[in-house]
Amino acid sequence: LTGGMDVAMGMGRAMRAMALFAEAKQLYSAELEAAGSDEAKRAAALTSCHAQIAPKVVNLCRENGGIYIKAAQLVASISGGSGERLIPKEYKQALAVLCDAAPVRPFSDVDAVIREELGGGEKGAHDIFDDFSETPIAAASLAQVHVAEIKGKPGSAVAVKVQHYGLREQMAADFGVLETMGSQVEPLGPAAGNLTWLVRDVRAAIERELDFEGEAKNADKTRQIVRTHICEVEGLDGDGGDDDDEEPGDNKTATPASERPMPKNSVYVPKVRWSHTRKRVLTLDFARDAFRVTDVTLLKHQSMDPLYAGRLVSTLFSELMLTHGWVHGDPHPGNVYVRRDPRSYATQLVVLDHGLYHALSDDVRTRICLLCRASCVAATAGGGAAAKAREEVRKLSASFVGDAMARFFPMLVSPWFALSGDCTVADALAAARGDLPPGVSKEDVGRFLTGLRKDQAQADATSTSPTATATSDHLLGVFHSMGYVRGLLNDLTYPEGRRLDALVSASLRGLDESTSLSAEVVEAKARSLSRGFGMHVAILSFLAAYLKSSVPFYLAYARTSTAMRVLVVVA
Repeated sequence: LTGGMDVAMGMGRAMRAMALFAEAKQLYSAELEAAGSDEAKRAAALTSCHAQIAPKVVNLCRENGGIYIKAAQLVASISGGSGERLIPKEYKQALAVLCDAAPVRPFSDVDAVIREELGGGEKGAHDIFDDFSETPIAAASLAQVHVAEIKGKPGSAVAVKVQHYGLREQMAADFGVLETMGSQVEPLGPAAGNLTWLVRDVRAAIERELDFEGEAKNADKTRQIVRTHICEVEGLDGDGGDDDDEEPGDNKTATPASERPMPKNSVYVPKVRWSHTRKRVLTLDFARDAFRVTDVTLLKHQSMDPLYAGRLVSTLFSELMLTHGWVHGDPHPGNVYVRRDPRSYATQLVVLDHGLYHALSDDVRTRICLLCRASCVAATAGGGAAAKAREEVRKLSASFVGDAMARFFPMLVSPWFALSGDCTVADALAAARGDLPPGVSKEDVGRFLTGLRKDQAQADATSTSPTATATSDHLLGVFHSMGYVRGLLNDLTYPEGRRLDALVSASLRGLDESTSLSAEVVEAKARSLSRGFGMHVAILSFLAAYLKSSVPFYLAYARTSTAMRVLVVVA
């Protein structure tokens, strides 16, 4: 980040955060001590503490801004299928407002940035745009969005994303403090080193997000992939703007419409207006009448099926990642919207905020595809096929994170993949106690984390493109993104089994196993692989409930029975 670093600014914000942490710690300790060992009283005490502290966390994030709002968005949006076991609902609900309603900066700041970026230091927002709304329609951690029209082009509604004034200096100060703190902490032992690598990864990601020209290039690439391979577009897909200068894609390499995995007009990526885009200002066609895809009440009011919306979400992000190696880094509810397509009236996803992407090499993407396919076969096939697939799962997992933690790696893709690995009863019991699994040390966990960024580190070391707009093979970022998507699907009550349909279908395409097959045939093949998972999980969940009162009985058999061993993990 450029700009002068005032570490004192960052320390001031850090001290406010530490003061709230101390207050929360004191409250939780006192309330839990007063509740004693009574589980009902302890649960009530926790709920009370959550309700008292969550609003204060929101206020802290609003006051500190920048990376604090980024952190709030992460907490509010990512769940990874864990529900309230990871993030209490009081915090998720309180922090959700910061996903697209962060503190608003005054118009004078917005006008100053536009004047510096687009106006040559002289012309402001009202000189460059028509009908520029001084009140933003959305505000986030790094920028806020205003609606306007291109000067002299009536009806050309655009969304103008303007970076917060002075943000670079604030970020530099905060990261200076965090890097200093991170260098003193080794929570997972020497194997993982201190936390400066994590701070630097986050810093590099935000640096990319602060370059709106890079975001514009990412948006163009995503739009091109969608229009050429994923979703057929009927006519022009904007909202009345000038689309004449854009071709729908390279017809020589375009996927035939019958083989595309998503229905016609089901995805919209707003077009970039390059004439009005610079490093701190991004101008896009405005997507009218769009709202959060997780707003189930409004979906139903608009006669849209939440499960169908979930299908669009799971298919789109699975295809982008596993077929095209292109991973949206920030698909939280404030960036994934839905509306009726203006022309066909079909349900249509609107994908926003393309500042952070992770590009997967063919090698890494192929290994993830193979892992998805092998995990399904290992859990649903019989005899030698299952044993062969299980060994493939183990080898592929070890290639990412080493042998010690390989059995846990598939569950990062889906918790159902516990059925495919070598997790044991002892692993499950340790997890229930909050302990590390047997034979696993903090150093192993550290190596696990560094293994997830090994490929990225190698790619970064050999990178010849310092202006790249996406990280390379950043698996931590990839699983972060998958957690966001699972959070969206949880809010839509979209079943994990259907998400696996999309993952397996995209994996088959990514492995070129769908060549010359229609989309329907590929989906049928994917369902045949993932359906077995649904049957296994349903049966084992029933058995878990039935046998729950007979723990010694099923633990004794679990030592020798693979099915019963999996039962404990699922339970």
